[in-house]
Amino acid sequence: MSTGALSEQARWPAPRGHGQKILVPSIGQLHALLKQQSTVNPNEDARAREEPLRGHCTVQQPPGDLSFCRTSFANLRSSAMRSAVQLAYDYTSSYLLRELPPIDKQTPIIMGGHQPELFHCGVWYKNFVLSKLAREAQGVAIHFLVDNDVCRATSIRNPVVTAEGLDTKEVPFDMGTPRHPWENCRLNDAGTWGSFSQRVLAELPPMQTTALVDRHWKHAIQRSRHIDSLGLLLSQASHLLESDLGLQPLEV
Repeated sequence: MSTGALSEQARWPAPRGHGQKILVPSIGQLHALLKQQSTVNPNEDARAREEPLRGHCTVQQPPGDLSFCRTSFANLRSSAMRSAVQLAYDYTSSYLLRELPPIDKQTPIIMGGHQPELFHCGVWYKNFVLSKLAREAQGVAIHFLVDNDVCRATSIRNPVVTAEGLDTKEVPFDMGTPRHPWENCRLNDAGTWGSFSQRVLAELPPMQTTALVDRHWKHAIQRSRHIDSLGLLLSQASHLLESDLGLQPLEV
């Protein structure tokens, strides 16, 4: 499945209102793509082609006689799908109880990804969409960690109220800015890590509900007793929180 046919110049403004969202392609179009992909017959005698869906996306279909090292495309694809799910299951099971999802040739794998950082809610929303799509399509959702990208900051910009109005303040969750790939970054200061949520909450105005960071960071502290990889600490804490909220994606 590919979104290669998306308009090169297309621009969509980020939603500003409470509860608003933007999905391109829409949930309905994504379901149509998944259905179209599951009906691709890799053994049919046809040239490689692309079938567009309403001008937004395409499903790329391989030629029927495609093979690699004497392995047919159908068998290669099935093997790759099983391997991807097994790898994601093995990694996820190291910190979160999950059942190995059943998979066959018709099971869609719905994959997204991002750097293992404290990303904003617009990025996090993708994981909710992944979980919804997989549940409705009886597929497997996988969130891929792009941990070869560079860690650019070990702090967040926290909203604060000042005499002049709303502003932001940097609140660190670790000391230093490593400027290394996430996969090479290690936790430097356990004290800064452990007190992060308290320092965030101290900067916020009083609230009648529990801030999400409090629930989130309990998982972060718990995982820091077992591993010291900064990227994995952040991603696993977020994944555990997602599980608390009912999401089902695997990670790898």
